[in-house]
Amino acid sequence: MSAPAPITVTEYTDPGCVWSWASEPRLRLLRLRYGHLLAWRQVQGMQIADLHATRPGFDPEADAPEFLRKWTAVAEQTGAPITRRLRWMHRSTAPAGRAAIAARSQGPEAAARVLRRLREAVFLRGEPADSPARVRAALAGTPGLDLDRLLADLDSAPVRALQRDEAAEARRVHPATPQAADTGRPTPHPGHPVATGTGHRYGFPTLVLASGPHTIVLPGHRTTEEYEHALDRLRPGITALARPLPDPDDLLAETGTLTQPEVELLAGGRPPAGAIRVPTAAGDVWHPPVPAPVSTGPPEHLRPGATEHDIDPDDFRRALAGHPAGVVVVTAETGDGPAGLTATSFTSVSLSPPLVAFYIADTSSTWARLRHAGHFAVNLLAEDQHALAARFARSGTDRFAAPTAWRAGPHGTPLLEDAAAHLLCRVHETRVVGDHWLVVGRVHGASVHRTDTPLLYHQGAFGGFHPHG
Repeated sequence: MSAPAPITVTEYTDPGCVWSWASEPRLRLLRLRYGHLLAWRQVQGMQIADLHATRPGFDPEADAPEFLRKWTAVAEQTGAPITRRLRWMHRSTAPAGRAAIAARSQGPEAAARVLRRLREAVFLRGEPADSPARVRAALAGTPGLDLDRLLADLDSAPVRALQRDEAAEARRVHPATPQAADTGRPTPHPGHPVATGTGHRYGFPTLVLASGPHTIVLPGHRTTEEYEHALDRLRPGITALARPLPDPDDLLAETGTLTQPEVELLAGGRPPAGAIRVPTAAGDVWHPPVPAPVSTGPPEHLRPGATEHDIDPDDFRRALAGHPAGVVVVTAETGDGPAGLTATSFTSVSLSPPLVAFYIADTSSTWARLRHAGHFAVNLLAEDQHALAARFARSGTDRFAAPTAWRAGPHGTPLLEDAAAHLLCRVHETRVVGDHWLVVGRVHGASVHRTDTPLLYHQGAFGGFHPHG
C-alpha cells in the first residue's frame, strides 16, 4: 500500500512582518514535528512595496519610533523578542523578499537561515535589509550561504519575476479566509485580509493547508493546537506520527539563535547548555556559547597546562605593565541598548584595506553583548579623559548614564562626545587567541576632533605623553 500524499502547506509571509516573526516558533514546531508528512512552501507576499508611495512624507528614521511602538505591543502580547531601537523603518520589504527567494537555489537549509537572518536584522538589531547593501550586511557570515552568488541573483530577471508572481498569489485570497479569521480561538491577530487599494492580500502569516479536495485556511497568529487540529482533520491520526523535537543544542545550531518562545515551546523551557542570554525590550534571545580557545602549533609539552615551561604569571604581568598603551573606549549598539568598554589593546593593522583591532577577554560580560554587533566605534581618548576611561572599565554600572555624554552615530553606534577622534568600523573578523578574542574592524569612517596629548595606561595607572624637546 502506497503512502498517502503529503499535506500541502502554503505559508504566506514576509521577512518584515512582525506577526510572522512572532508566529515563527509555532510554525517551526510544525515543520520539525510533521515536516516529513508535509509539502511546505513559502510565498513571499511583499507586505510593503514602497512606503513613499502609500505614506506621503514618509521618513525612514523619523517615523521609525511609531512603527517600533506597534511592534513592541505585538512583542508584549506574544513574548517575541524585539529591539529597543529601530534605526530606520524599511521603505520596502521587496529587497529582503527577493533575498529570501534567491536563497532557495542554495538549498532549503540556506534559505531557512537567510530568512531567519533577515528577520533578526529587523526585529533584533533594528536594521531592516531594505537595499542590496543592507541585505549584504544582514547576511554576512551566514553558514552555508554563498553571499556573492545570492547578491548576484538578487536583481536577476528570474528572481524579480518570481517575486511578482508570489506577490500576486498573496493577493488571490482564498474565499474561506474572512470566515476563518472570525472563527477559532481568540487571538490578538486573527489575520483578516488586508486591503491593498486594488483588492486584498492575505494577512501575514496565513497557512493554507490542502489534502485532496479539502482545504483549511488558518490566518493570523494561531495556537499550535489549532494547527495540529487542522492537520488531524485532513489526515486523522497524523499527530501520532509526529517526530520528537531536537535537543536544545541542535535547535540552537540550526538557527544560530533561540528566542524565549522557542526555548519554551521547542526545548521544554531548557536553554542550551552554556548559551548566552541576551535580553531585549520584550523577551530574551539565546546565542551560542563562546567557544573554548583552541591551542594549535606548539608541541603538546609546550601547550597551556604544561607549566614547567611557562613563565610565572606575576612576572609576565609585571613585565607587561612597563609597556605604555594608548587608551580607547570601544562602543556598539547591540539591539538591547548601547554597550562599551575601555581597551588598552587597540592597534592599527593595515592601511589597505583600512583595518584596526583590539583584544577582549573571553570572560567579559560586555563581550557577550558586543560579539553580535555588526558595527562598532573606537573612541580615542585624550589625557584629560581618564575619568571616562575609568568609568568604562568599571563593572556593575550604567556606563552611558550621566555624566557620560554621547550621541548615536551611523548604525546607531554610540559616539562619545569630546573624544579626540572617532573611528567607525564594521566587524571584519573575530577569532579566539589564547584566553582573549581578537576583534578586527574595517574602518569606514574617521574624524579627528582634538589634537591634545593622548591618554596612556602604564604601570596600572592612567597618564599622559610628554614629548622631548
